[in-house]
Amino acid sequence: MRGRQTLGGGWSPLDGGVDTGARLDTNHAVSASALRMRGVASDRGRADSGRWGGERVRRSPGGSVVKQERAGRTRQAVLLAAADTFAGAGFEAASLVDISRRAGVSKGALYFHFVSKQALADGVRAAAGREIGAAALRALRTEDRAVQGLIDFSYELARLLREDVVVRAGVRLGRQGLRPTDGCVGPGAAWRSLAAVVQRLLERAERAGELRPGADRRACAELLTAVAAGQVLLAAEEPGRPAPEAVRRLWEAALPALVGPDDCAGYRV
Repeated sequence: MRGRQTLGGGWSPLDGGVDTGARLDTNHAVSASALRMRGVASDRGRADSGRWGGERVRRSPGGSVVKQERAGRTRQAVLLAAADTFAGAGFEAASLVDISRRAGVSKGALYFHFVSKQALADGVRAAAGREIGAAALRALRTEDRAVQGLIDFSYELARLLREDVVVRAGVRLGRQGLRPTDGCVGPGAAWRSLAAVVQRLLERAERAGELRPGADRRACAELLTAVAAGQVLLAAEEPGRPAPEAVRRLWEAALPALVGPDDCAGYRV
């Protein structure tokens, strides 16, 4: 099936571990950067109705394709505006009126796509989860050494937490205890699956002989996962976290325990 990606064994980075039927559609991941590339964001998060964002517009006699593409851009503009609002004000303080104004759409247009604020929060959480899941897939498919893949993955997660407002909003919604409705897979499940990503990469590193003799792979995985979870909690409270320097310091301390001091120079941290 085009546009569908799944890992061997049916594992999805958006579930809690192993799910034989889980699949991830990375072509439909909606992040802040993706929304901006589609021409739906400005510095205020308003839709840019004067651009098509590089999309090719196919015309049909009834104009149905044009309408569908316009509706898609409206939905994306609303999601980005909601993410900006949730990331800054939180769920309870967020106003649908403010979100519709920020998106540059009417409240009726907002309700056409999202029937409630809860549905809108679910949309943001799902988009954040897909973005995190796509990063996990890229890490697991790296052709580099496994430990280097783990290092690169940590930098990518840190970048998403700093720069992607959709991911930041999804994390904040999770931190506020907002539970997604049935059928919505949000970043909470994705973050729980980070442990599985770390385990997979360390297992690969162990098989390749990258880990130092005597290294406890499970203990290392638990430590790295706990550190990542702590960075997520900090990012939810403080914009700009985690900084690249913090990630670098983490690996300068952790890498010798993984691969041994003599082999650290072979990795990019």
